[in-house]
Amino acid sequence: MRGPRAAAPPPAPDPESSPPADPPALLASASAAALAPAAPPSPPARAEAPSSAAPAGGWRAHLAAGKLAEALADVELLGIDVVLERAAGAELVELGSAARLARKPDVAARFYQTARARFAGSDAAAVAAYHLGRMAFDGRGAWAEAERWFAVYLAERPRGALAPEALGRSLECARNLKLHARARELAARYLAAYPNGAHAGLAATLAGGAD
Repeated sequence: MRGPRAAAPPPAPDPESSPPADPPALLASASAAALAPAAPPSPPARAEAPSSAAPAGGWRAHLAAGKLAEALADVELLGIDVVLERAAGAELVELGSAARLARKPDVAARFYQTARARFAGSDAAAVAAYHLGRMAFDGRGAWAEAERWFAVYLAERPRGALAPEALGRSLECARNLKLHARARELAARYLAAYPNGAHAGLAATLAGGAD
């Protein structure tokens, strides 16, 4: 007897037939991705401007606002030599005062001396002379130097706003130096011009020949 017949093998796939189509959901997703606009590129990071550099005119704005410390800080960042060549006479005096108040007498002297050199004969030059005397008087007790600068101010602006103070300080310098004849001369001048001034009491004492 013959055994049962083996099952016929499945037919080989036809190489000419098309692959099965993608599901509709996949086609829709791919189509949407193709149509979507590309994301714009990220903008480049902006470089931060350096914060340490002072604007060229910043010190003038601070001076105008009465902010002497800020003005001096701007000048030091910009360069003192640059400002010494550019500043007006009154600005040099104000910057000198800013440096004096900041306890930088060498810097202050540079501003005052430049005001005298560049603007000789001006009000600013005379005021600079007064402040040079004031620094010698208050800062170093250099009475002879101080008196010379006060004398310069008085010669250039005998009726200036600082004349009473300059003459009174000159009187103190003469007393401290024990220049009795000079002190009597200055005392007489002071009493004649400012009989009720701040130094009138000292002037009256010295005019009478007291030390």
